[in-house]
Amino acid sequence: MVGLTRICVARCLREDDYWAMTFNLKQKASMSPSGIMDAMVGKTSRDFTFILDLIGTTEKIKLASSNNINAKADIAYQQTHFIRVLALVAKAFPDVKVHQISDCAFLHSDNLISILTACTAVFKNMTNFGDRLSQFALRGGGAMGLTEFLETDEFQKETSTMPNFKYSRLIGKGLVEANHLEKKGARGMRLFLTREVFDDLQRFQHPFKIRPSVTRDAIDCYEVNWMSDDHFFKDYLGASFSHGGVKDSLTLWGQSLQGHPELPVIELGNSLLELISWA
Repeated sequence: MVGLTRICVARCLREDDYWAMTFNLKQKASMSPSGIMDAMVGKTSRDFTFILDLIGTTEKIKLASSNNINAKADIAYQQTHFIRVLALVAKAFPDVKVHQISDCAFLHSDNLISILTACTAVFKNMTNFGDRLSQFALRGGGAMGLTEFLETDEFQKETSTMPNFKYSRLIGKGLVEANHLEKKGARGMRLFLTREVFDDLQRFQHPFKIRPSVTRDAIDCYEVNWMSDDHFFKDYLGASFSHGGVKDSLTLWGQSLQGHPELPVIELGNSLLELISWA
């Protein structure tokens, strides 16, 4: 137990200054070993966890670093637009928690319909916002399971006065599996689900178009057609996706992407046209 106690603390600032990251084990001496471990780990939930990642940011940053004015303007608008869309989604879906860093977003909720609708809304608004074609490609994955670990009140109080220190308390298998789908799923602009999430979704009457898929390392999963107009979009974000002009614009974009020799671009165009035909 002594060794376990040392694992649960972080040494900070001075040799004799320790911050307990969970709780004082001495005060929990009467708890069973399993109870102590549960308290140390924190709160584990069945929350649905999605990771969304913008495609091509690395290449844009490299171009921007070479004083390419167009690339600098493009990446500045991309990031601004991404953050604004995520903020609109967070406002429209109060039961979905949204975190953004760099060119990625992490969303979690215990409401599967809400979070899946929110994610498809992000996809739609990053490719077409209102009547304007945005052309910012992204992909993502969704899984189940999240853990929020705990800290002492002393730790929270101490770190709240440190403006240069930010941290997240979230971890868990949902994050790992969602990230794996995003990284290893079929190439292109796609949104994947684990089998566990797909099975849970079958409890509801839902409007999503979903089909079986498989990752590049041969793990079964499912793909959501985020382009389908059959979702419950009630103009959540002030943009309409039901008119034919959007698909016409995206079709032209997919065809234009196919006209470039770079393999990743071709894959984006292929996946876009495939989703349009499937929608």
